[in-house]
Amino acid sequence: MKIALIDSGRGLLYLLNELIIKNIKHEYHLFFSSKCPIGNLPKKDLIEETRILEEKTKDFDFTVVCCNTLSIYFKPRKNLIKILDYNLSYLNKHENIIPIGTTNTINYLGRGYKEFNLARDIEEQKKEKIIKDIKAWPKSKSYILLCTHYIQALETINNIHPNSKIIDLTHLLFQDIASLKKDKQLRIISHK
Repeated sequence: MKIALIDSGRGLLYLLNELIIKNIKHEYHLFFSSKCPIGNLPKKDLIEETRILEEKTKDFDFTVVCCNTLSIYFKPRKNLIKILDYNLSYLNKHENIIPIGTTNTINYLGRGYKEFNLARDIEEQKKEKIIKDIKAWPKSKSYILLCTHYIQALETINNIHPNSKIIDLTHLLFQDIASLKKDKQLRIISHK
């Protein structure tokens, strides 16, 4: 199947790595937003970015939006899988959890901790800043990560918050893709 994978940057790498390791054979087309990270951009920029990505991916068998912020603006359509749908479902069932996300995602939810710098600091691989960002989180027994970049700092998160449960639902995107009828080979094509 021809599958579009969409994210704003490095966040996509965790999912792609799992698909490659498990040899889930499809033709993957990687689409990265033109601005990265995008979670704190003005709404008008996000709407335009989403419009462009919707147009580029309209003819794919499946479109997988790995970015929670972009998920907000993608219009419903057949064969669209959005990470935000999984996160919303989880949050509706679990109230005693702090969502950690970008400004736009947390504004959309109306609850949680706005993490303004972490995605950018992960993107730029600034270890000291990543530590500072995570140390600023409010104390909680459990967090849900609402940016696909954040899973790349999981070891640091666990070191700083060793008694907290960390939830990341990216694996559900993997399960959806893995359940589709496989191709004969795995191919990866990157787009701007």
